[in-house]
Amino acid sequence: MTPPKTFAALSVVTVLLALLLAGPVGAHTGFDHSNPAVGAQVEGPLSELEFVFTGEAEPAGEGFVVLDGTGMIREVVETYTTDGLTWVALFDPPLEPGEIGVRWNVKAPDAHPIDGSFTFTLLPAPSGTPPTTAVASTETAPSAEPPASRQAQTPTSPIPASVDEGVDGGFGAVSAAAGAGSGLEETDMEAFLGTAESTWSADALVFASRLLVIAASLLAVGAVVFVGMVLRSSKGDIRYVLFWVRWAGLLVIVGTTAGVLGQLVVENDGNWSGAVSPSSLWSVLWSAFGAAVVLRLAGGAAVVVGARDQFIAAVGAPDPVIAIRELASVGSGTRTGSPDTSNFWSESPDPIATEPLLHRGDHMWLPTTAGLIGSALLVVAYLFDGHTVTEGNRFLTGLVDLVHVGGAGVWAGGVVMIAAVLFRRHRRGEELRSLQLAVRFSVVAAVSLVAVALAGLALAVIILESPAQLWSTPWGRFLVAKSALVAVVAAVGGYNHKVLIPKLESAPDDPVLAAEFRSVVTREATLMVAVAVLTAFLVGASAI
Repeated sequence: MTPPKTFAALSVVTVLLALLLAGPVGAHTGFDHSNPAVGAQVEGPLSELEFVFTGEAEPAGEGFVVLDGTGMIREVVETYTTDGLTWVALFDPPLEPGEIGVRWNVKAPDAHPIDGSFTFTLLPAPSGTPPTTAVASTETAPSAEPPASRQAQTPTSPIPASVDEGVDGGFGAVSAAAGAGSGLEETDMEAFLGTAESTWSADALVFASRLLVIAASLLAVGAVVFVGMVLRSSKGDIRYVLFWVRWAGLLVIVGTTAGVLGQLVVENDGNWSGAVSPSSLWSVLWSAFGAAVVLRLAGGAAVVVGARDQFIAAVGAPDPVIAIRELASVGSGTRTGSPDTSNFWSESPDPIATEPLLHRGDHMWLPTTAGLIGSALLVVAYLFDGHTVTEGNRFLTGLVDLVHVGGAGVWAGGVVMIAAVLFRRHRRGEELRSLQLAVRFSVVAAVSLVAVALAGLALAVIILESPAQLWSTPWGRFLVAKSALVAVVAAVGGYNHKVLIPKLESAPDDPVLAAEFRSVVTREATLMVAVAVLTAFLVGASAI
């Protein structure tokens, strides 16, 4: 099967697998229970509602909206929390007896949204009974003035409007219909519970931007390491890789910007006008997600600026690949047993059977400060995104995630760049020099593969509370699928290491072997794209 057909077939399989494994889109927190409980019958009137979540959350979009027993959409006078897990919504005057409808919209610390709705019934209370509160008897009922230690949100003044129209509030666009006294009649409970606008288009934009940012970040990091450490070739080859580094940086910027736009719309309940709301933008940026946004924009820009032509002769220059290989004894190919760089290059214009098969005219890229800093920022951004923000000890999870993302970038980006360089050489009718690329990249690939495997295992232990979550949660199922695909990629790399490279060492000029290596690496790069797609689903999946 040709590479284009392989890519098309693998793309279809990956999408079908993702759709099969995917559950409902979930944030890295969940709704635990409410007080009054969903479907409960309690005596009214009621002056407050309590919402309990499995992880830290804060109101987003319209926040908490209630349809009372008289058919009026009621204002939440104030919402507050003491721990980020339990939110209390206060009402004045209290809710009257009847069927009560509730809509809620919150976001996790990583800005992933979650929403829902439910009903319960308020029964008429005996004459003279004071308003009921939702706080359990073992807790102290909140006073009229919230303690200074608790996080509070006070809604804006009620503004008459339809349910579908919104105004800016403390946490983004808050439905104006939430204001008491708006006079809005809503007798159809089903219509009220389904009033929130669909966010499918914004959700699709968020996912597409996440996929673009993940793929571009890995490519940028891996390509910078590849061109700086692995590639020893002509200036044309080096410029070609730097071209892709710049494009990767630009795609990070585009994907990050699109992600912010999608997040704004999702937080505003599918209302695209929220994308131009200054208060909504401030709410999104003043969060862990906002820190990731700033780091990615800065990292993408730095990578673009830093990927400039800066060459030196490769012969006789310090070589980190050789240093790593001699220190850790990793990588493929026959060893000379000496760390002296003079033993690893040829004075003749043709390659000889010594590693890493340099030519007299080979050049190397001299890494720029901007390029290195930009790559680092793209990795550090993941400290403020995804499960790193919500699971386990923040420092430990962040450290492990840095190793995982960095290693994945070096491995995946490097494989893609090898395929790209081989494609360029083949198209131009140049010598492929497959053995040189294979031997040199095998050193950094071996280190990065170990880092990815160990860090990935550690993250799974941190995030999953039990092995059963591997098949009972969306995150677990995507993890299994991704791990299986990564194992296939590793097996392809093992085939290169154990079979192709020894053959290339015996016959480095064999065009059939060179073509086979190019074909295998192209398929390996295609598999990496599929891994990136599953990673995008994994980052957005719920582990609960």
